[in-house]
Amino acid sequence: MKFENKEALDKYIKEEAEKQAQELIEKERKAAEEKAKAEEKADPPAPEPSDIEVGVDRLSLDTKGGFVNVAEFARDVAIACKKENMAANYIPPKLLKWNRAIATNKTLSTDVGESGGHLIPTAFSMGAFNVAVETNPIMPLVTEWPMTTNSLDLTYVEGFDQSGNLIGGGIIWYWKGEGKQGTFSDPKFGVLTLKLKDCIALCRATNDMLEDNPGTLETVLNTLFVNGLNFQLTKVLIEGSGVGQPLGVMNSGKALVTIPKETSQPADTMEYMNVLKMFAQLYEDEAATSATRWHFNRDCIPQIATMKVDVGLGGAPVWTPPGVAPASILGYPIAWSKHCATLGDLGDGMLVNWRHYYVGMKGGIRSAQSMHLYFDYNDMAFRWTFRIDGKPSWPQAFKGPKSAKPLSPFITLAERA
Repeated sequence: MKFENKEALDKYIKEEAEKQAQELIEKERKAAEEKAKAEEKADPPAPEPSDIEVGVDRLSLDTKGGFVNVAEFARDVAIACKKENMAANYIPPKLLKWNRAIATNKTLSTDVGESGGHLIPTAFSMGAFNVAVETNPIMPLVTEWPMTTNSLDLTYVEGFDQSGNLIGGGIIWYWKGEGKQGTFSDPKFGVLTLKLKDCIALCRATNDMLEDNPGTLETVLNTLFVNGLNFQLTKVLIEGSGVGQPLGVMNSGKALVTIPKETSQPADTMEYMNVLKMFAQLYEDEAATSATRWHFNRDCIPQIATMKVDVGLGGAPVWTPPGVAPASILGYPIAWSKHCATLGDLGDGMLVNWRHYYVGMKGGIRSAQSMHLYFDYNDMAFRWTFRIDGKPSWPQAFKGPKSAKPLSPFITLAERA
Protein backbone atom coordinates (compact mmCIF):
# COMPACT_ATOMS: atom_id res chain seq x y z
CA MET A 1 0.00 0.00 0.00
CA LYS A 2 1.39 3.40 -1.02
CA PHE A 3 0.69 6.77 0.55
CA GLU A 4 0.95 10.19 -1.05
CA ASN A 5 2.51 11.82 1.99
CA LYS A 6 3.27 11.43 5.70
CA GLU A 7 -0.10 12.90 6.70
CA ALA A 8 -1.91 10.17 4.78
CA LEU A 9 0.25 7.50 6.43
CA ASP A 10 -0.39 8.93 9.91
CA LYS A 11 -4.11 9.05 9.21
CA TYR A 12 -4.09 5.42 8.09
CA ILE A 13 -2.14 4.31 11.19
CA LYS A 14 -4.55 6.19 13.51
CA GLU A 15 -7.63 4.72 11.81
CA GLU A 16 -6.20 1.21 11.99
CA ALA A 17 -5.36 1.63 15.69
CA GLU A 18 -8.87 2.86 16.47
CA LYS A 19 -10.34 0.02 14.42
CA GLN A 20 -8.29 -2.57 16.31
CA ALA A 21 -9.26 -1.03 19.66
CA GLN A 22 -12.95 -1.17 18.77
CA GLU A 23 -12.60 -4.76 17.56
CA LEU A 24 -10.93 -5.70 20.87
CA ILE A 25 -13.71 -4.07 22.89
CA GLU A 26 -16.36 -5.78 20.77
CA LYS A 27 -14.58 -9.11 21.19
CA GLU A 28 -14.46 -8.72 24.96
CA ARG A 29 -18.12 -7.66 24.99
CA LYS A 30 -19.22 -10.74 23.06
CA ALA A 31 -17.14 -12.99 25.30
CA ALA A 32 -18.74 -11.42 28.36
CA GLU A 33 -22.24 -11.86 26.91
CA GLU A 34 -21.56 -15.51 26.11
CA LYS A 35 -20.25 -16.04 29.64
CA ALA A 36 -23.32 -14.33 31.09
CA LYS A 37 -25.65 -16.50 29.00
CA ALA A 38 -23.81 -19.60 30.16
CA GLU A 39 -24.14 -18.52 33.79
CA GLU A 40 -27.85 -17.83 33.34
CA LYS A 41 -28.37 -21.39 32.07
CA ALA A 42 -26.65 -22.76 35.15
CA ASP A 43 -28.64 -23.23 38.33
CA PRO A 44 -27.07 -20.78 40.82
CA PRO A 45 -27.54 -21.40 44.55
CA ALA A 46 -30.37 -19.45 46.10
CA PRO A 47 -29.13 -16.45 48.07
CA GLU A 48 -29.73 -16.14 51.78
CA PRO A 49 -32.83 -14.05 52.53
CA SER A 50 -30.71 -11.44 54.31
CA ASP A 51 -28.26 -11.09 51.42
CA ILE A 52 -30.51 -9.54 48.78
CA GLU A 53 -33.36 -7.15 49.35
CA VAL A 54 -36.68 -8.25 47.89
CA GLY A 55 -37.16 -6.76 44.43
CA VAL A 56 -33.48 -5.91 43.92
CA ASP A 57 -32.07 -6.82 40.51
CA ARG A 58 -29.04 -9.12 40.85
CA LEU A 59 -27.14 -7.01 38.31
CA SER A 60 -27.11 -4.08 40.75
CA LEU A 61 -24.90 -6.22 43.00
CA ASP A 62 -22.36 -6.80 40.22
CA THR A 63 -19.37 -4.56 40.96
CA LYS A 64 -18.74 -4.19 37.20
CA GLY A 65 -22.37 -3.65 36.28
CA GLY A 66 -22.15 -6.30 33.58
CA PHE A 67 -19.42 -4.42 31.70
CA VAL A 68 -16.11 -6.00 30.71
CA ASN A 69 -14.04 -2.96 31.59
CA VAL A 70 -14.30 0.77 32.23
CA ALA A 71 -13.63 1.51 28.54
CA GLU A 72 -16.76 -0.36 27.49
CA PHE A 73 -18.80 1.49 30.13
CA ALA A 74 -17.42 4.86 28.98
CA ARG A 75 -18.19 4.09 25.34
CA ASP A 76 -21.82 3.19 26.11
CA VAL A 77 -22.24 6.35 28.21
CA ALA A 78 -20.81 8.51 25.40
CA ILE A 79 -23.21 6.96 22.90
CA ALA A 80 -26.17 7.50 25.25
CA CYS A 81 -25.18 11.14 25.74
CA LYS A 82 -25.14 12.06 22.07
CA LYS A 83 -27.74 14.78 21.52
CA GLU A 84 -29.59 12.79 18.85
CA ASN A 85 -29.72 9.71 21.12
CA MET A 86 -30.89 11.76 24.10
CA ALA A 87 -33.63 13.28 21.95
CA ALA A 88 -34.73 9.78 20.96
CA ASN A 89 -34.28 8.44 24.55
CA TYR A 90 -31.88 5.84 23.21
CA ILE A 91 -29.52 4.08 25.64
CA PRO A 92 -27.29 1.15 24.61
CA PRO A 93 -28.81 -2.16 25.81
CA LYS A 94 -26.15 -3.03 28.38
CA LEU A 95 -26.17 0.46 29.94
CA LEU A 96 -29.98 0.46 29.96
CA LYS A 97 -29.98 -2.86 31.78
CA TRP A 98 -27.51 -1.48 34.35
CA ASN A 99 -29.64 1.65 34.92
CA ARG A 100 -32.78 -0.41 35.43
CA ALA A 101 -30.96 -2.67 37.89
CA ILE A 102 -29.75 0.35 39.88
CA ALA A 103 -33.31 1.66 40.14
CA THR A 104 -34.26 -1.46 42.13
CA ASN A 105 -31.48 -0.92 44.66
CA LYS A 106 -32.24 1.91 47.09
CA THR A 107 -28.62 2.24 48.18
CA LEU A 108 -27.34 2.80 44.64
CA SER A 109 -30.24 4.73 43.18
CA THR A 110 -29.81 7.56 45.70
CA ASP A 111 -26.30 8.19 44.33
CA VAL A 112 -27.70 9.19 40.95
CA GLY A 113 -30.69 11.14 42.25
CA GLU A 114 -32.14 13.70 39.88
CA SER A 115 -28.97 14.21 37.87
CA GLY A 116 -30.15 11.89 35.14
CA GLY A 117 -26.67 10.41 34.97
CA HIS A 118 -25.21 6.93 35.09
CA LEU A 119 -23.62 5.45 38.19
CA ILE A 120 -20.07 4.22 37.55
CA PRO A 121 -19.79 0.57 38.70
CA THR A 122 -17.89 0.32 41.99
CA ALA A 123 -15.19 -2.01 40.65
CA PHE A 124 -13.94 0.75 38.35
CA SER A 125 -14.02 3.56 40.93
CA MET A 126 -13.04 1.59 44.05
CA GLY A 127 -9.95 0.21 42.32
CA ALA A 128 -8.57 3.73 41.91
CA PHE A 129 -9.67 4.69 45.43
CA ASN A 130 -7.87 1.71 46.98
CA VAL A 131 -4.71 2.50 45.04
CA ALA A 132 -4.82 6.11 46.29
CA VAL A 133 -5.20 5.04 49.93
CA GLU A 134 -2.56 2.30 49.74
CA THR A 135 0.04 4.48 48.01
CA ASN A 136 -0.52 7.51 50.22
CA PRO A 137 2.55 8.09 52.44
CA ILE A 138 0.42 8.52 55.59
CA MET A 139 -2.90 6.64 55.30
CA PRO A 140 -1.43 3.12 55.80
CA LEU A 141 0.10 4.34 59.09
CA VAL A 142 -2.98 5.77 60.81
CA THR A 143 -5.50 3.95 63.00
CA GLU A 144 -8.63 3.47 60.92
CA TRP A 145 -12.12 3.12 62.38
CA PRO A 146 -14.73 1.72 59.97
CA MET A 147 -17.98 3.65 60.36
CA THR A 148 -21.53 2.49 59.70
CA THR A 149 -23.12 5.78 60.82
CA ASN A 150 -22.24 9.42 60.21
CA SER A 151 -20.79 9.89 63.69
CA LEU A 152 -18.65 7.75 65.98
CA ASP A 153 -17.84 8.46 69.64
CA LEU A 154 -14.62 6.94 70.98
CA THR A 155 -14.13 6.94 74.75
CA TYR A 156 -10.61 7.28 76.13
CA VAL A 157 -9.05 7.47 79.60
CA GLU A 158 -7.63 10.91 80.40
CA GLY A 159 -4.29 9.63 81.61
CA PHE A 160 -2.18 12.32 79.97
CA ASP A 161 -0.99 13.95 83.18
CA GLN A 162 0.97 11.76 85.61
CA SER A 163 2.85 14.65 87.21
CA GLY A 164 0.84 14.15 90.43
CA ASN A 165 1.34 10.37 90.36
CA LEU A 166 -2.21 9.95 89.06
CA ILE A 167 -3.00 7.06 86.75
CA GLY A 168 -5.96 7.21 84.41
CA GLY A 169 -6.61 10.83 85.33
CA GLY A 170 -7.52 10.12 88.97
CA ILE A 171 -6.45 6.69 90.29
CA ILE A 172 -3.79 6.56 93.02
CA TRP A 173 -1.99 3.32 93.93
CA TYR A 174 -0.80 2.66 97.51
CA TRP A 175 1.64 0.18 99.00
CA LYS A 176 0.15 -1.62 101.98
CA GLY A 177 3.45 -1.53 103.88
CA GLU A 178 3.49 2.27 103.91
CA GLY A 179 0.90 2.25 106.69
CA LYS A 180 -1.27 4.85 105.01
CA GLN A 181 -5.01 4.60 104.65
CA GLY A 182 -6.10 4.56 101.02
CA THR A 183 -8.77 6.87 99.66
CA PHE A 184 -11.18 6.12 96.86
CA SER A 185 -10.55 7.85 93.56
CA ASP A 186 -12.18 7.80 90.14
CA PRO A 187 -10.68 7.63 86.66
CA LYS A 188 -11.48 10.42 84.23
CA PHE A 189 -12.79 9.78 80.76
CA GLY A 190 -13.01 11.81 77.59
CA VAL A 191 -14.79 11.37 74.27
CA LEU A 192 -13.30 11.81 70.80
CA THR A 193 -15.94 12.19 68.11
CA LEU A 194 -15.47 11.49 64.41
CA LYS A 195 -18.11 13.09 62.16
CA LEU A 196 -17.97 12.25 58.48
CA LYS A 197 -17.17 15.02 55.99
CA ASP A 198 -17.80 14.84 52.25
CA CYS A 199 -14.83 15.11 49.91
CA ILE A 200 -15.90 15.68 46.31
CA ALA A 201 -13.97 15.65 43.03
CA LEU A 202 -15.36 16.83 39.68
CA CYS A 203 -14.03 16.16 36.19
CA ARG A 204 -15.21 17.20 32.72
CA ALA A 205 -14.70 15.26 29.47
CA THR A 206 -16.13 15.57 25.95
CA ASN A 207 -18.50 12.90 24.67
CA ASP A 208 -16.46 12.68 21.47
CA MET A 209 -13.35 11.92 23.50
CA LEU A 210 -15.11 9.14 25.44
CA GLU A 211 -16.63 7.61 22.31
CA ASP A 212 -13.49 7.80 20.16
CA ASN A 213 -11.12 6.87 22.97
CA PRO A 214 -12.98 4.94 25.71
CA GLY A 215 -9.74 4.48 27.61
CA THR A 216 -9.87 8.17 28.56
CA LEU A 217 -12.04 7.45 31.60
CA GLU A 218 -9.64 4.75 32.74
CA THR A 219 -6.78 7.26 32.49
CA VAL A 220 -8.75 9.77 34.55
CA LEU A 221 -9.53 7.19 37.21
CA ASN A 222 -6.09 5.63 37.45
CA THR A 223 -3.94 8.74 37.14
CA LEU A 224 -5.67 12.05 37.79
CA PHE A 225 -8.04 10.67 40.43
CA VAL A 226 -5.32 8.81 42.34
CA ASN A 227 -2.91 11.75 42.27
CA GLY A 228 -5.58 14.26 43.25
CA LEU A 229 -6.92 12.17 46.12
CA ASN A 230 -3.41 11.51 47.41
CA PHE A 231 -2.72 15.24 47.39
CA GLN A 232 -5.87 16.09 49.35
CA LEU A 233 -5.50 13.28 51.90
CA THR A 234 -1.92 14.23 52.77
CA LYS A 235 -2.83 17.92 52.93
CA VAL A 236 -5.68 17.53 55.45
CA LEU A 237 -3.85 14.98 57.61
CA ILE A 238 -1.01 17.48 58.04
CA GLU A 239 -2.78 20.86 58.05
CA GLY A 240 -6.54 20.28 57.92
CA SER A 241 -8.59 22.96 59.70
CA GLY A 242 -11.19 20.58 61.17
CA VAL A 243 -13.98 22.75 59.69
CA GLY A 244 -15.72 20.73 56.99
CA GLN A 245 -12.59 18.58 56.72
CA PRO A 246 -10.39 16.43 59.00
CA LEU A 247 -8.28 18.10 61.70
CA GLY A 248 -4.61 18.02 60.79
CA VAL A 249 -1.69 17.44 63.12
CA MET A 250 -0.48 21.04 62.79
CA ASN A 251 -3.82 22.24 64.21
CA SER A 252 -4.04 19.73 67.08
CA GLY A 253 -3.79 22.38 69.80
CA LYS A 254 -2.42 21.21 73.15
CA ALA A 255 -1.45 17.82 71.71
CA LEU A 256 1.15 19.41 69.42
CA VAL A 257 4.59 19.96 70.93
CA THR A 258 6.51 22.78 69.25
CA ILE A 259 10.28 22.77 69.72
CA PRO A 260 11.71 26.33 69.98
CA LYS A 261 14.72 27.44 67.99
CA GLU A 262 18.20 27.46 69.52
CA THR A 263 19.64 30.59 71.09
CA SER A 264 21.21 32.81 68.40
CA GLN A 265 20.18 30.33 65.69
CA PRO A 266 20.38 32.01 62.27
CA ALA A 267 17.17 32.50 60.28
CA ASP A 268 16.09 29.83 57.81
CA THR A 269 18.40 27.11 59.19
CA MET A 270 17.90 23.69 60.70
CA GLU A 271 20.41 22.39 63.22
CA TYR A 272 21.23 19.06 64.81
CA MET A 273 19.85 20.18 68.19
CA ASN A 274 16.52 20.99 66.52
CA VAL A 275 15.95 17.43 65.36
CA LEU A 276 17.51 15.91 68.49
CA LYS A 277 15.07 17.79 70.75
CA MET A 278 12.18 16.78 68.50
CA PHE A 279 13.27 13.17 68.89
CA ALA A 280 13.64 13.56 72.68
CA GLN A 281 10.02 14.69 73.12
CA LEU A 282 8.45 12.07 70.85
CA TYR A 283 6.09 9.71 72.66
CA GLU A 284 7.24 6.24 71.69
CA ASP A 285 5.32 3.00 72.04
CA GLU A 286 5.28 -0.42 70.41
CA ALA A 287 3.80 1.10 67.24
CA ALA A 288 6.41 3.87 66.99
CA THR A 289 8.93 1.97 64.86
CA SER A 290 6.51 1.16 62.05
CA ALA A 291 4.22 4.20 62.18
CA THR A 292 6.56 7.13 62.91
CA ARG A 293 7.80 9.40 60.13
CA TRP A 294 9.83 12.55 59.77
CA HIS A 295 8.18 15.00 57.39
CA PHE A 296 10.15 17.83 55.82
CA ASN A 297 9.67 20.20 52.94
CA ARG A 298 12.27 19.39 50.28
CA ASP A 299 13.58 22.93 50.75
CA CYS A 300 15.20 21.53 53.91
CA ILE A 301 17.32 18.92 52.13
CA PRO A 302 20.53 21.01 51.91
CA GLN A 303 20.34 21.66 55.66
CA ILE A 304 19.59 18.03 56.56
CA ALA A 305 22.11 16.49 54.18
CA THR A 306 24.96 18.62 55.59
CA MET A 307 23.89 18.34 59.23
CA LYS A 308 26.50 16.58 61.42
CA VAL A 309 27.37 15.64 64.99
CA ASP A 310 30.72 16.96 66.13
CA VAL A 311 33.05 14.10 67.08
CA GLY A 312 36.55 15.18 68.06
CA LEU A 313 38.09 17.12 65.21
CA GLY A 314 35.62 15.71 62.69
CA GLY A 315 31.94 14.87 62.62
CA ALA A 316 29.37 12.25 61.70
CA PRO A 317 26.35 12.84 59.44
CA VAL A 318 22.97 12.97 61.16
CA TRP A 319 20.91 11.51 58.35
CA THR A 320 21.20 8.22 56.52
CA PRO A 321 20.85 8.99 52.80
CA PRO A 322 18.43 6.97 50.67
CA GLY A 323 19.68 3.70 49.29
CA VAL A 324 18.22 0.25 49.83
CA ALA A 325 16.07 1.86 52.54
CA PRO A 326 14.48 5.34 52.55
CA ALA A 327 16.40 8.27 53.99
CA SER A 328 16.18 8.39 57.78
CA ILE A 329 17.19 10.36 60.86
CA LEU A 330 17.82 8.67 64.22
CA GLY A 331 16.22 5.48 62.93
CA TYR A 332 12.94 6.91 61.64
CA PRO A 333 12.23 7.20 57.88
CA ILE A 334 11.82 10.56 56.16
CA ALA A 335 8.74 11.22 54.02
CA TRP A 336 9.28 14.46 52.11
CA SER A 337 6.10 16.49 51.84
CA LYS A 338 5.07 19.51 49.79
CA HIS A 339 2.53 20.25 52.53
CA CYS A 340 5.19 21.08 55.11
CA ALA A 341 6.15 24.75 55.36
CA THR A 342 9.22 26.07 53.61
CA LEU A 343 12.58 26.17 55.41
CA GLY A 344 12.56 28.41 58.48
CA ASP A 345 8.76 28.61 58.89
CA LEU A 346 6.70 26.90 61.57
CA GLY A 347 6.06 23.31 60.47
CA ASP A 348 8.89 22.90 57.97
CA GLY A 349 9.82 19.81 59.99
CA MET A 350 7.55 17.31 61.77
CA LEU A 351 7.99 14.04 63.66
CA VAL A 352 4.73 12.11 63.93
CA ASN A 353 3.68 8.74 65.33
CA TRP A 354 0.67 8.28 63.04
CA ARG A 355 -0.80 5.36 65.02
CA HIS A 356 -2.19 8.00 67.34
CA TYR A 357 -4.08 9.71 64.54
CA TYR A 358 -7.60 8.34 64.04
CA VAL A 359 -9.39 8.17 60.69
CA GLY A 360 -13.01 7.15 60.13
CA MET A 361 -14.41 6.25 56.71
CA LYS A 362 -17.74 4.98 55.51
CA GLY A 363 -18.75 3.19 52.36
CA GLY A 364 -15.67 3.75 50.21
CA ILE A 365 -16.00 5.87 47.08
CA ARG A 366 -19.17 6.78 45.20
CA SER A 367 -18.96 7.90 41.59
CA ALA A 368 -21.45 9.00 38.97
CA GLN A 369 -21.66 11.05 35.80
CA SER A 370 -24.19 13.43 34.31
CA MET A 371 -24.65 14.82 30.82
CA HIS A 372 -26.95 17.68 31.85
CA LEU A 373 -24.43 20.04 33.48
CA TYR A 374 -22.55 20.67 30.21
CA PHE A 375 -25.25 19.57 27.76
CA ASP A 376 -24.82 22.60 25.47
CA TYR A 377 -21.10 21.83 25.15
CA ASN A 378 -21.60 18.12 24.41
CA ASP A 379 -19.49 17.42 27.51
CA MET A 380 -19.94 15.07 30.42
CA ALA A 381 -19.33 15.73 34.13
CA PHE A 382 -17.92 13.04 36.40
CA ARG A 383 -18.26 13.23 40.18
CA TRP A 384 -16.57 11.22 42.93
CA THR A 385 -17.55 11.44 46.57
CA PHE A 386 -16.17 9.76 49.65
CA ARG A 387 -16.83 10.36 53.33
CA ILE A 388 -14.04 10.67 55.86
CA ASP A 389 -13.02 12.32 59.10
CA GLY A 390 -9.80 12.31 61.05
CA LYS A 391 -8.15 13.92 64.04
CA PRO A 392 -5.32 13.35 66.53
CA SER A 393 -6.42 10.97 69.28
CA TRP A 394 -4.64 12.93 72.02
CA PRO A 395 -6.33 16.03 73.54
CA GLN A 396 -3.05 17.20 75.06
CA ALA A 397 0.61 16.28 75.40
CA PHE A 398 1.72 13.75 78.05
CA LYS A 399 3.25 14.92 81.33
CA GLY A 400 5.27 12.27 83.13
CA PRO A 401 5.82 12.09 86.90
CA LYS A 402 9.50 13.11 86.60
CA SER A 403 9.96 14.61 83.13
CA ALA A 404 10.47 18.34 82.79
CA LYS A 405 9.19 18.42 79.22
CA PRO A 406 5.97 16.99 77.76
CA LEU A 407 5.90 14.08 75.32
CA SER A 408 3.62 13.71 72.32
CA PRO A 409 3.17 11.69 69.11
CA PHE A 410 2.96 15.04 67.30
CA ILE A 411 6.14 17.14 67.22
CA THR A 412 7.00 20.14 65.06
CA LEU A 413 9.66 22.83 64.87
CA ALA A 414 9.05 26.52 65.63
CA GLU A 415 9.80 29.34 63.21
CA ARG A 416 13.43 30.38 62.83
CA ALA A 417 13.17 33.93 61.54
